Amino acid sequence: MKGEAWINQGESYSILWENTVNYMKEVAKGHHITALLGYTLQTSRSEGLSLYGKNFTNDLLTWNNLADSETSTRLVGSSASEWAIISYLGRINYSALDRYLLTVTGRYDGSSRLGRDNRFAFFPSVAVAWRLSEEPFMKQFSNLDNLKIRASYGLSGNQDIALYQTWPLMKQQNVILTGTPQIGYIPDRMGNDELKWETTSQFDFGVEASFFKSRLNIEFDAYIKNTKDLLLDVEFPYTSGFKNGFMNVGKISNRGVELMIRSTNISTNDFTWSTEFNISHNRNEVVALGPDKDFEYTFRPGLGNHPYTWLKVGEPVGAFYGYIMDGIYRTREEIEAGCEPNASLGQKIYRDINHDGVITIEDQTTIGDPNPDFFGGLSNTFRYKNFTLNIFLQGTFGNDILSGGDFLYATVDPRFVNQYKRVKDFWSLDNPGAKFPKLYSNDEYQPSTYMVHDGSHLKIKSVSLYYNFPVKKWRRNKVISELQCYVTGTNLFTFTSYKGYDPEVNTGAEGGYNVYSANVLRGMDFTAYPPARTFTFGVKLTL
Repeated sequence: MKGEAWINQGESYSILWENTVNYMKEVAKGHHITALLGYTLQTSRSEGLSLYGKNFTNDLLTWNNLADSETSTRLVGSSASEWAIISYLGRINYSALDRYLLTVTGRYDGSSRLGRDNRFAFFPSVAVAWRLSEEPFMKQFSNLDNLKIRASYGLSGNQDIALYQTWPLMKQQNVILTGTPQIGYIPDRMGNDELKWETTSQFDFGVEASFFKSRLNIEFDAYIKNTKDLLLDVEFPYTSGFKNGFMNVGKISNRGVELMIRSTNISTNDFTWSTEFNISHNRNEVVALGPDKDFEYTFRPGLGNHPYTWLKVGEPVGAFYGYIMDGIYRTREEIEAGCEPNASLGQKIYRDINHDGVITIEDQTTIGDPNPDFFGGLSNTFRYKNFTLNIFLQGTFGNDILSGGDFLYATVDPRFVNQYKRVKDFWSLDNPGAKFPKLYSNDEYQPSTYMVHDGSHLKIKSVSLYYNFPVKKWRRNKVISELQCYVTGTNLFTFTSYKGYDPEVNTGAEGGYNVYSANVLRGMDFTAYPPARTFTFGVKLTL
């Protein structure tokens, strides 16, 4: 008999324990104080067991007798992991005459994921607000319902990294000693017991305003956010003997603005039309990475040996890294005048960034930015009697996508099955004016602007139609308080120039490849499966 069998068992539990105490008091007329103290604990543990065997003498007991499998095929594995985080927190709110507002908070957090001496950190914040619309001198503006100015500053922490990154890691290595197979262990990862909280300081300034009996509401926010001691899984030099590990590295700055507008455009007894619009702009920049201002890190998602993205001072987070393509060598004269004397006709032309007359790794630079210039959404809701229709759109503008699929299906590489239809126009002696390079060009898995595309898009994310039955008008109804039927369509249409499946993609963060620091790998599309267009019909009944 043959056959193979697996047994995989897993068990996990998580405990969340939260304790809070609230205090409220009016200390004077129009002056109120509320306070909160709390303690929270969250812990989790997971255990796993796996057994495997093949080449059984019979299949009568299926997987219930793995000892019947061939001895040399048996595999046994087990695992266990646990983590915990605790927090001590407090908050004080003070309100004076319902015009002047003050909030002070603080939390002291501890995480088992970090170094022994750096597990705890304190994160305070303070916020103030002034409700101008409650001031006597603002009463003259009859169409103004609410006007509030607010500002805040605070610190927050991040400890969300893989477990046990502070510990050195050993891996099993089979060796032969005196002619006998033995099991040994060798160093595999260098631990870092100095890991500490990634800390973000943020300043916010905002304005809220409502007009015309709240038919028009506007919120505007501006912020400056600086993050230091980034927790990044970085690659080490080969001379270190280790491949990668987590470190607290550098600083990143984010600056941006956000605008939100809600309006009731039409309101009658039978018909209502309301709109909600939001748009945001954020610009981030790597401020520091190490003692040397030119210090940099590169990251490989796992396809080939070339880095696809980098962190470099002065560049945005997740900037794509590679060569700038300036066309195709179409004549011998172009090759002789270029920087690649061994190039062949139909090969990509790479730009000589440092002007040394030779194309080397030093000519790689930033070739794209996955961060959009603007992103936002628009929602319109129409209500007519018992019908409600909602249409939601969202999109981005100014972001780039690095298409990993181009490495496989747009290089016109005959080793791979099929190719994108658009690369049918590849260079050959019979087609010297082609748009695309020749078959299997000079750069296997080498990122360049050839693979970078505009990811701007507008998507009809969802359309929903609801009907609410007038159950309160049913004379004999004494049980049903609400009855609604609805149909919803999601991912309906996408308007974009991007040729991939979906511009709203990031395979790098999904872990499908050997991903280091997925929070740095952005805007990468390795032919990820697109989100399905779905239609849902349902009935909601409330008794």
